[in-house]
Amino acid sequence: MLSSSVLASVQPIVNTTHGPVRGEALVLNTNKTLVQFLGIPFAKVNRFEAPVSPKPWITTREATSFGKSCPQTAGIIITTTEDADEQCLTVNVFVPQNKTNKMRFLPVMVWIYGGGFSVGSSAYRTYNGEYLATEGGVMVVTFNYRLGALGFPVHGNQRDVLETMGFWIK
Repeated sequence: MLSSSVLASVQPIVNTTHGPVRGEALVLNTNKTLVQFLGIPFAKVNRFEAPVSPKPWITTREATSFGKSCPQTAGIIITTTEDADEQCLTVNVFVPQNKTNKMRFLPVMVWIYGGGFSVGSSAYRTYNGEYLATEGGVMVVTFNYRLGALGFPVHGNQRDVLETMGFWIK
């Protein structure tokens, strides 16, 4: 099992478009240091409507845990839907640090999880960007997107979307 320890003395704060967030610095079992910002809201949604920008915040928001998964059907991969919420549009950022413990400009890799547009979450341990960021020397960005009927019919032609998702409308 891979493990990491939090550097309690390092609590990085960065400003986002919507307000400041506080991440956390980790030392991985590879002895490499990483800063991660988790569960940052990038949009707000109402059911069956297009997403809008979240309300800006002034106080520093904790960004130390993954956001909720988007609603989806329980099945083989997802055994429970307890950690799901319609306000699930969050982003996670993993940044390796250099020896002087400073963040630097890096190439950015965006990871979009699979799942046939019906299951998945950026919070799955399989998709954690810690080691990819530190070993690959890249900034890794993962995010949640709305799935199934709550996500895709608001974008374009509903028939095309449903056909893409495997439904046939006659």
